[in-house]
Amino acid sequence: METAHHNPHRESIVNPADYTHTGCFYMGGSDEMYYAYQGEHRALNHRFGSDWLEQTSFHRNGGCAHCGAHFAHGALFTHHTHGLVAFGWQCAEERFTLDSNIALRMKLARTKAAKAAKRNRIRIEFAASIMIDPRNAWAFAQNHHIIRDIWAKGCQYGNVSDRQLDLVHRLATEKVQAAAQPEPETEPLPTVELSAGARTLVTGRVVSLKWKDSDFGGAWKILVEVEGGTRVYGTCPRNLVDDAGRGNVVRFTAKVEPSRNDPGFWIFKRPTKAELVTAA
Repeated sequence: METAHHNPHRESIVNPADYTHTGCFYMGGSDEMYYAYQGEHRALNHRFGSDWLEQTSFHRNGGCAHCGAHFAHGALFTHHTHGLVAFGWQCAEERFTLDSNIALRMKLARTKAAKAAKRNRIRIEFAASIMIDPRNAWAFAQNHHIIRDIWAKGCQYGNVSDRQLDLVHRLATEKVQAAAQPEPETEPLPTVELSAGARTLVTGRVVSLKWKDSDFGGAWKILVEVEGGTRVYGTCPRNLVDDAGRGNVVRFTAKVEPSRNDPGFWIFKRPTKAELVTAA
C-alpha cells in the first residue's frame, strides 16, 4: 500500500497502457454476491494463489488505488512494477482500457446474486410459514423420499398445496407406525444370473430410491440388492416409483453391466416389464 505522500496510480502520472486486466472480485457484505463471483475468485486463486488479496495494492485508505473511493466490486490489474493493483470497477471501466466489458460482467454478477437472494428469501419464508405448526415440523422431519421431494418443491416455489401437505402427514404417520412394528421375516430371493451385456430378469430387494438431477431434468434412481448381496443400480421404471419403498421386492428385465471398480455392483439399463413382487 502506498504512503500518504505518494500514490503511484494517481491521475497525473498513471499510464493505462502499463496495466493489464486480470480479473474481477467482490469485497462487499452480500453472501449472494460472493456466490455470484465464486468463478472469478477461483480463477484468481488458481493464477495468483489464495492470498492474492494480500498481495494487492490499494489506496492508502483501503479504497480504489486510482481515486481512493471505497468499492465493493473491484477489478484486478497487474503492473510491471507494482504487481497486483485493485481499482473500483467504475475507474477500471472509464479510465483503463480493458479487453473485456467489465460493466457487463458486473451486471451479470448482480443478476446472479439477485436470483440467489430471491431463492433464499423464498426458502426462508416457506420454512417459516410451514414450521410455525409443530405438526408440520414433525411430519417434514421424517426421512421419506416423497416428503423430501415436496419439501424441495416448497423451498423452490414458496408453497405446497393442501393435498401435498395431507400426503406429507399421511406418509410421516405411516413411516413412524411402520418403524414401531417388528421386522417381518424376509423371504429368500431367487437366484439371479448376471451376465455382462445380456438382458436379465432381475428380482431383488429395494435398498434405496433417490432423485438425481441432470442436464436433462433428472430421474429417479433405484438401487436393488439381489440374491447373494450383489447390487444393481439404474433408472427406476416409472411404474415402480410409487412401489419402490425400501425393503420391497421388485422384478424387471434389463441389460446389465458390471462396475469396473466393484465386482459386487452392477449397472442396469433400459428396464422393461417392471412390477412389484412383495411389499415389505
